[in-house]
Amino acid sequence: MENNSINDTIISDNMKKESKVVLSIMILFFVLTVGLPIVAVIHFDYFHQDFPLLEAIIGDLVFFIVACLLLFGFIYTIKYNVTITKKQIQLKTISKNVIINVADIKEYTYKVTTTSGLNRFKIFYLDKKIIINTRYHEILDKMLKEEFNNRYLNQTETINDNASLC
Repeated sequence: MENNSINDTIISDNMKKESKVVLSIMILFFVLTVGLPIVAVIHFDYFHQDFPLLEAIIGDLVFFIVACLLLFGFIYTIKYNVTITKKQIQLKTISKNVIINVADIKEYTYKVTTTSGLNRFKIFYLDKKIIINTRYHEILDKMLKEEFNNRYLNQTETINDNASLC
């Protein structure tokens, strides 16, 4: 594939802002994983009660599992990057590196969210579907509409040229 210059890039988007929220929640759960058993032992020792070990282990295990899932979410948001040029869309995540030629896109839909700044695009190309999250839905929507309009105009010109040959 050809390397795109920085001047050719229309949109370069990542999830750095969103990763800070995930990191904060992850740290909270790791603190709860460590702190809750300590507080429980101190509490039950102070009131001279039997310590419910099984419940404490299960609760601690749940907090640890949630914290590990949040760690994966944090790494995913750090590694997420979308680069869009006039000719292609490149999506880089932990598990994939997808390059889509804009000419191969058959259709797309998008959903504007009000709760976060990210908007979700579903792009259908070559019998595949990919989901792209970006803050710049207006620019991407305008670019894709222009591409579809250009395709439509090219098709009608080809049909008119073929009809004039007959």
